[in-house]
Amino acid sequence: MKLYLSINGAPISNYLNLSPIQGDISLGQEWVCWSNFGDLSQFAEHGEVWEILADNIIDYFPLSDIAKVLEYWAKLLRHGGKLIVGGTDAGELSREFFLGNIPVQDLNKIVYGENARKSSLNYTVGIVELLESFGLVVDKKRINGTKFIIEAKRP
Repeated sequence: MKLYLSINGAPISNYLNLSPIQGDISLGQEWVCWSNFGDLSQFAEHGEVWEILADNIIDYFPLSDIAKVLEYWAKLLRHGGKLIVGGTDAGELSREFFLGNIPVQDLNKIVYGENARKSSLNYTVGIVELLESFGLVVDKKRINGTKFIIEAKRP
């Protein structure tokens, strides 16, 4: 099983697409409306998931919940399973704003969200350390502008 956890992303075929915002079925946006990404027990058990793609939702979790949610996702993975997680890197965002590369209007959209309220900013190194503390092996980490993507596997 592959899970795609998103807010306002386009559904991906061959994934169970989960979102707190129901897509437009007439546009082919087949989503299962599910808002609690910290409890996916209705869809998967520990050690059952081949891949969790959560490339743009970590910012929507309160900072106090991120470790718990990442640990839970790590437990859902099969051996050899992959977790892809992404969000906004607070350091890169601060640097880009300080350098004048991001206007204050865009900064507010990045920090607070547009269609759904964001709850936190993170940094790549901290998320990598968390994933490794849960026994995952980080294969890739990338920063593109102010966004980070980290790929980790369960050995």
